[in-house]
Amino acid sequence: MLRTGPRLVVPAILLAASALATSPEPAPSLRAADILPPALLSGPNFKVDDAVKSDGYMTAFVVRSDFGEFPAGSREMLEVRVNEVAAIAKLEDVSKSEVFAKSLGAAAEKKAKAVANIATNPVGTAKAVPQSMGRFFKKVGAKSKEAAGDAKDAVAGDDQAGAKSTEAQAGDTAKDVSGMSKARRQWAAKLAVDPYTTNAVLAKKLDDIGWAAYAGGFAMNIATPPVVGTAASVNNMVWELPPEDIAKRNDAKLQAMGVSEADRKAFLKNRWFTPGLQTAFVAALESLAPAKGRETAVALAARQAQSEDDARFYRRTAALLARYRATAGPITSVQARRRVFIGRNASGAVVFPVGVDYLTWTADVASVSKEPGLASAKREIWLSGTASPTTKKELAAAGWTLKESALEE
Repeated sequence: MLRTGPRLVVPAILLAASALATSPEPAPSLRAADILPPALLSGPNFKVDDAVKSDGYMTAFVVRSDFGEFPAGSREMLEVRVNEVAAIAKLEDVSKSEVFAKSLGAAAEKKAKAVANIATNPVGTAKAVPQSMGRFFKKVGAKSKEAAGDAKDAVAGDDQAGAKSTEAQAGDTAKDVSGMSKARRQWAAKLAVDPYTTNAVLAKKLDDIGWAAYAGGFAMNIATPPVVGTAASVNNMVWELPPEDIAKRNDAKLQAMGVSEADRKAFLKNRWFTPGLQTAFVAALESLAPAKGRETAVALAARQAQSEDDARFYRRTAALLARYRATAGPITSVQARRRVFIGRNASGAVVFPVGVDYLTWTADVASVSKEPGLASAKREIWLSGTASPTTKKELAAAGWTLKESALEE
């Protein structure tokens, strides 16, 4: 049990929590029209289904576009997919030009050699069975293992999700792949999308234009599509540097935080942390300096992230602590609690970052609200989304201060 602040606080919190008699809420029935701005509901090439699924934590959407159906397991992924539809539309127009067709044809030989000589892992082959985010809030009082040596690599190997393996068997092929990859990233920058996207339709089009630009000499000026929301933004470094250079930079930052070699390797090999998510997660933790215990958050994320949604959850968790640091005051320690990590400030106050869309009053949330391991005279939940009225009431009764939409300021 963590003991911070007066011991009398714990019985007081337990007494307050024991008085909570509200039954858990069922998963809410939500409509896209009620919770999304117009720009995310529909556009020139897409429309979002009005029915929204929720597990009491995340909101899942379906984007129906002119280029296929794209599920989005969170509000964040919805923003990403909507922006990708605009990018696909741009590339679709570009691909219809005679100049592009000639350039792609000129690149065919080098492309064929690269495919023949490089072990590839096409986007879309790495899939995870969707799991409820509720599992992250079970047994929060238990301490997490701090070593990530047994981290579960969702798929064996060093590949990043959405990227091609770079094990070239010939020098010329390696050079060609490097040149194509650079051109591909440059076009992703023009389109304001992640070059390591898990959207198979967009990834294929980026591949084609990367080869056409590098080996076929294709060039064209286009207007960057407007970006909807903030979750889809990409760190410029992801466009400018190859993934191996990004990994080296992130590795150096993790080492400076005191993360062990085994944990750094496990984190950097976790394919669900694409270069963009990897960079954002590391940058958020770096901003908490000189907080102790940040290495435990890295070890936790390396072991527990088993899907892209999981990696984004941990990215939001770190971002919430970074936002607290920037707007409310220093975080002095980061502590891993089972599958999540929390922050504490100099007075011992708990800062619990919860990176979910819509928090309902579930049995697990009720358990967290009275967890002795989170006892403190002051306790705050910083939420990336919003909470149900019942959840707000019950958390307040249990002594928690709730800050909603904390990443939108």
